[in-house]
Amino acid sequence: MILMELIKETFCITNLEAMALGIPVVSFGIGGVSDYLRHEFNGFIAPQPTPLSLAETVQSAFAHPDFATIKQNARNTALTFSIENMISKYLSLYASLV
Repeated sequence: MILMELIKETFCITNLEAMALGIPVVSFGIGGVSDYLRHEFNGFIAPQPTPLSLAETVQSAFAHPDFATIKQNARNTALTFSIENMISKYLSLYASLV
């Protein structure tokens, strides 16, 4: 598990790199992180930006009964941001603009 305790973050590629390896993330749902991290689906989101909230979320993550599925969901989510998928999305975007 990776613990991302940043309160100010835009997208956090480190999270996706960990998720690509099947490592669930515990983070605050801030910035771009909320675009891909889903609580108890592919990682864990601390509800408040406090050390106590983060610690409680880590504890609940380790106790989660379906941790293996969350790891697989983390990997699958990260794969949607692969270079091939991102190129395809950008090409579609550019084509729609011309």
